[in-house]
Amino acid sequence: MELSGGKSPGIALVLSLVICGIGQMYNGQVAKGILMLLGSILLWLVMLGWIVWIWSMIDAYQTAKAINARMFRLRAAGLAA
Repeated sequence: MELSGGKSPGIALVLSLVICGIGQMYNGQVAKGILMLLGSILLWLVMLGWIVWIWSMIDAYQTAKAINARMFRLRAAGLAA
């Protein structure tokens, strides 16, 4: 479920599945996404890039869920629109 201004965990996961790090960028964590993308590319050279890629997918999904939970708490407290 995506709240207004929130992030979709599913979209974050799919974006990271397609290109490592893009899910983090979707979540607003551009530097983290770039590092994951570069780390994945470098590690693919030694056949370990899939580790970063899987980590990227899990992280993007969990971060989007955390963003939504934080927004829900702020809205419940009347601190966010």
